[in-house]
Amino acid sequence: MSQPIILSEGRDRQVLRGTKTDTRRIAKRDDYIGMYGDLFEGVRMVYRVGDTVAVIPGRGKKATGRARIVGLRIEPLLDITEEGARAEGVANRGEYLALWDKIQRTVPAAKRRFAMTNPLVRVITLERLDK
Repeated sequence: MSQPIILSEGRDRQVLRGTKTDTRRIAKRDDYIGMYGDLFEGVRMVYRVGDTVAVIPGRGKKATGRARIVGLRIEPLLDITEEGARAEGVANRGEYLALWDKIQRTVPAAKRRFAMTNPLVRVITLERLDK
């Protein structure tokens, strides 16, 4: 069973409306994509293509809906395209990278990964589930 997708408030509604179909997370050092497209962290499966996940507007909050995972990949953050930025729910690549850095400023210093460091990220592609 896949982990829930925790997003900032408002971004959860974008997923449920279908205007945000991708979300990126810092990849762990031992992340890899398995032979069937599932994402593993070491030996533990974290996300599986086809699973439905809870969409949560912040840690400790109640899920606002569910979405299906339709794609998983690992790539350098700066490989995001204009199309990828739109899938993230923003107008363009520059806006997305600025948003990424704004979010990173809220993360504890030891875990921050600003865009200029080009970290590897998990790209999770979601499909909204109709209610």
